[in-house]
Amino acid sequence: MDPHGNYGELIVLRMEPVNGKMPDHPFTLRQSIEKRVNGKIEGAISESQGRSYALKVRSRHHLEKLLTMSQLIDGTPVKVSYHPGLNSTRCVISCRDLMKMTDDNEVLECLRDQNITGIRRITRKVGEHREFTPTVILTVGGTTIPEHIDIGYQRVRTRPYYPAPMVCYQCYHFGHTKQRCQKQLPTCGNCNQEHEVTQDTRCQNPAYCGRCSSNDHSVSSRKCPMYQNEDTIQHIRVDRGLSYPEARRVFEASTGQRSFAGIASHSKDKTISDLSAKLETLSGQMAQKDAQIKALEDKMSTGNTSTSSTDFQRLEQMIINLQKEIQKKDERILTLEKALEKDSRIDLVRKHGTIEDLVAKVSALQETVNRKDQEIQDLRASNKTARASIETTSKPQRQQTAKKMVPNATTSTQEHNSQKPTCEKYLR
Repeated sequence: MDPHGNYGELIVLRMEPVNGKMPDHPFTLRQSIEKRVNGKIEGAISESQGRSYALKVRSRHHLEKLLTMSQLIDGTPVKVSYHPGLNSTRCVISCRDLMKMTDDNEVLECLRDQNITGIRRITRKVGEHREFTPTVILTVGGTTIPEHIDIGYQRVRTRPYYPAPMVCYQCYHFGHTKQRCQKQLPTCGNCNQEHEVTQDTRCQNPAYCGRCSSNDHSVSSRKCPMYQNEDTIQHIRVDRGLSYPEARRVFEASTGQRSFAGIASHSKDKTISDLSAKLETLSGQMAQKDAQIKALEDKMSTGNTSTSSTDFQRLEQMIINLQKEIQKKDERILTLEKALEKDSRIDLVRKHGTIEDLVAKVSALQETVNRKDQEIQDLRASNKTARASIETTSKPQRQQTAKKMVPNATTSTQEHNSQKPTCEKYLR
């Protein structure tokens, strides 16, 4: 039926660059493969963000030619080999006769002629011991599972093996395990709060799921809609032989909803964008406060000449403190803005904390702006009081004060500068 071997079993190869990266031109890879095999293959899937490709091949002639391929048509050196993870699949069987065999190596050796490359026995706890169950998970070489497995003279039907969604039991998010979790404190699987979790102690708090914000079940429950969505994606991946990102896209396209990973990524991006906008707004408010403070300084330098030296010293110190604080906040805002523009999300979290930390920092900046508004009002009130005191001063006293403060027209520039008040020197 297939003398040329063009419709054989699907085999997946991996093509990766010898050094550097794959070409950016979208047609270079396809033209290179079709020119090499003088035909078309089943398809190719981008892996590791385009750093390598998984090639699907059914023809044995195409397989032989691709395995000897060393470069693309643009001269990019490449290496083609069997894919390490996509050329095997798993299935499940149930056979009570296997419960009598306790040596896994012996079972595997007896099944090796049926292209079985690995087994995993399912056990259950009985008292203080564990015993075998009839269920066995088999690893089969190739991309398809057989319809049945022969256990002696007994023919046992197989069924697909659907792995459970990858859940981290440190934070209860999907997509990574506890060993790779970046969270320091463990999350309780019952109440979704951060407190000490022990196997012998049961949490007494009400059940709550932080993934879907529901009080109907705990975060570790399989009734969670987010968990069921991830489980559906695993079924699509196994049934159609797809990678997890492809299966997730198929799920989102068929249901019109996003998985937990997609929702979390979108939520983080939106939150960071909102924080960036708030930081820009606060930066503008800080610039306005600087302008208002400078205007007050100019008014004080021109009109408030009768204020006592003690008041001037107090105002000088207040202005110095305000300027230092504004400079620190401006530097902090500039650092955050550069981090939001250049750094990745992980680097941003490492440098400046989590999104909750950024929210707290924005709140602290808002409180600083409010406090500066109050200080500006106090400066205005002090300026108003000083002007009122000038108006109540008698005219001779004002003239005498003016003679002391204003230098003679014939006085040299050096004498004029030496007679200015200390505050005027600073403010100028």
